[in-house]
Amino acid sequence: MIYVVAFILILYSWILVDLKHYRKLSSVCICVIIVFLILIAGLRYRVGGDSLHYIDTYTSMPTWKNWEFFSFDEGYGPLWYLFCAISKTLGADFVYLQLLHAIIVNLTFLYVFKKRSVNVISCFLIYFLIYYIYYNMEILREALAVCIFCFNISNLIEKRYFRYYLGCLFSIGFHFSALVLLVFPLLNYLLKAKYANWLLGIGGGIVLLVFFYILPNHYMIFMDFMPIIGLKLKSYSTLEMNNVLGIMYYAISFVAFLGFYLIANKNGFMSKQDNCIMKMLLLFLFLGAMNQGLMRIANYLIPFAIPYVVNVGYSLITMEKFAYNKILFIGCFAFLIFQKSYYYLADTSHLAVHTRQYELWYPYESVFKPIKHTHRELIFYNAMYNQSVIRTSGE
Repeated sequence: MIYVVAFILILYSWILVDLKHYRKLSSVCICVIIVFLILIAGLRYRVGGDSLHYIDTYTSMPTWKNWEFFSFDEGYGPLWYLFCAISKTLGADFVYLQLLHAIIVNLTFLYVFKKRSVNVISCFLIYFLIYYIYYNMEILREALAVCIFCFNISNLIEKRYFRYYLGCLFSIGFHFSALVLLVFPLLNYLLKAKYANWLLGIGGGIVLLVFFYILPNHYMIFMDFMPIIGLKLKSYSTLEMNNVLGIMYYAISFVAFLGFYLIANKNGFMSKQDNCIMKMLLLFLFLGAMNQGLMRIANYLIPFAIPYVVNVGYSLITMEKFAYNKILFIGCFAFLIFQKSYYYLADTSHLAVHTRQYELWYPYESVFKPIKHTHRELIFYNAMYNQSVIRTSGE
């Protein structure tokens, strides 16, 4: 029910501000939306998949007093341990970490939306429908790395590379997937070149070669001097190639954002830099359709893709013609909604009898009425166990 209330709130605000142009209400509506989204994520009780693991391991995380003496054997980035230690200064319960995390993530998305679009509430509507649960209740560590990159991208665009790489170190400190950010300056340069599309294809081929041949056979090189990174590379590189149906499912995001990009590029709606960011996203969405380990790299670019899509949509609305482009835009957006709906409705009976994926997040429970759902725990922990068995058998 709480999700429906949030959706109605954002939808009503969207109608008032972005459709009927009551701009004086914009600040009030945005504030109410932000507070509501923060409270939903911050006050939840055992809601989410990965959140369950973070909750159950939170008691073993360091406090501020013993952080510098803590053993980082779990393999998390050092800044995650620091984040846990800071959260524990506010209170021992995991809810304090949730609230702090929700504040940082949602205010960061607000910063990106306000900086890149005048239709901020439209951005929040897409964010809530497709990405809110993922960034707030699943990829907790990586979401913080993404937040740092959201502020750091200006250094990339303005070629302040020392500051940029310093920011990358902070992102890596939260999640090692941020290592890919180190090559973004090179990608940003190459994708502005004359033969960018050719370079995109060649680069994609090289990445596939590295992930499917070099890393699975040579990840031990890292084990001697950077064991944590070595284990992470092994984890990603040994993920199996998706089957045909899996590739088709994960390719939906690529096809949808490719459609948005083609509309913008053909009609000159967006700047060269915005299109370059979209090309990076398309590269990793394409590669991610082949291997899920590469799909998560797109997480760093999605916050910028949301206002991109919104701006393209409103550019089309202001045009009297472009009927074909409008149909294509609606079709691409429907693709994204279909993909997310299919994900939530996926059958998880092999993990817990008579269950579906959405039961990881529904029904919603708050810390004020803490209820533990057995089927939710079974879905997540059985899936986690199955993954560990697959990886172990591949050694």
